[in-house]
Order: sequence, then C-alpha cells, then structure tokens
Amino acid sequence: MKKVIIPILLVTAGVLLSLVATTTLRFVTLKEEENTHYHADFMIHINGEMMMLDDPEYYKEEVPAPCSTGEHTSDPLERAHLHDRVPSVVHVEDEAVTWGHFFQNLGYTVSKDILITPEGDIYKLEGEKRLRFILNGKEESIISGRVIQNKDRLLVSYGEETGQELIDGKYNEVTERAEEYNNTPDPEGCSGSKVESFTDKLKRAFIN
Repeated sequence: MKKVIIPILLVTAGVLLSLVATTTLRFVTLKEEENTHYHADFMIHINGEMMMLDDPEYYKEEVPAPCSTGEHTSDPLERAHLHDRVPSVVHVEDEAVTWGHFFQNLGYTVSKDILITPEGDIYKLEGEKRLRFILNGKEESIISGRVIQNKDRLLVSYGEETGQELIDGKYNEVTERAEEYNNTPDPEGCSGSKVESFTDKLKRAFIN
C-alpha cells in the first residue's frame, strides 16, 4: 500500500510545483491591465443647424458607474457617453463600441438613410435632402456599425448639401478635442492605467 501512495504523492507534488512555477512566471511577466478610455469628436447638423445637445439627460454625470478595467461592461451607457456638458466629445470606455451604440445612448436612431431624434422627429430621404456622414474627412455611406476609433471626427448632416460641400464646409466645424481629453483626468477618474493590486494581479496570473 505504501509503495502505491509514495508515487501518487510524488506526482501530486510535481504537479503542484509545476503549477506554482507557471503561476510565478506568469505573474512576473504579466502586464498591468489598462482602462479602455479614449475620445472622439462629433457633430450633428439638421437643415444647416447644429444640434446643441444641451439637455442634462445626455450627460453621464447623472448615472455614475466605474470605468472599464479590461473587462467588458454590461451597462450600455457606460460604454460610450458624454461628460461635463461638452456636446462634441465622446468618451469611449469599452472595446468595440460603435457609433450606433453611442447614438442609441443619446436616444437617436441612426441608419443609412434615416435619423430619428429623441423627440421623435424623423429625417429621411426627401427630394434633394438626405442623410450624410463625413468621418475623418471622408464621406461614408453608413456609420452605425463602425467602431469608434481614438480621435475620430464625425459629422452627421441632414440637408441638401453634397458630401464634398460638407467636407469643404461644415466638417471643419467638428471640434478636435479628443487628444485634449485623452490627457485629462476623467470626471470619474477613468484616465490612464488603473493601479492593480497584488491580489488582483495574482488572480489573473492563476486564472488566465
């Protein structure tokens, strides 16, 4: 019986030592987790007038939540939102967030040819009027499925102007403040990397 137990103990000890060695190596080489947090600029024009987005309901200060720390958040509003009554800067705090997700959070429905405001106003193809999207200086046919990239600049416009007229005109009114906000502490402290505790890092090294 003893002859059977000893090999089992040796194998168990070997497995445990291997696990400890692997976890230690992973812990030493594991990179710190970073928050997903970056910004983009946008503007909406309807029949030549800029949508002001001055309703407090548009701004996330009313819905506090922790920022993303590498894990996907289940709160849609947390993923992309506005802050500080600044109506032109999108705060993105999760991976693979699209412009469609962001506009949904504002209460807008934006598809290829139709824009519906939170108040229920509908703007669709009508005569010479149509919905156009200028993203980073280039006209796009649809943006709802496009992932918001760091420092994107987007103009959503409904009216009679052509894409080139918008590129030469109103697109230049889209702000360029994303970099400024990338280097500014977030209202909820979500800027830069989170300091990860020893315990949390050890858990990641063991589980992953």
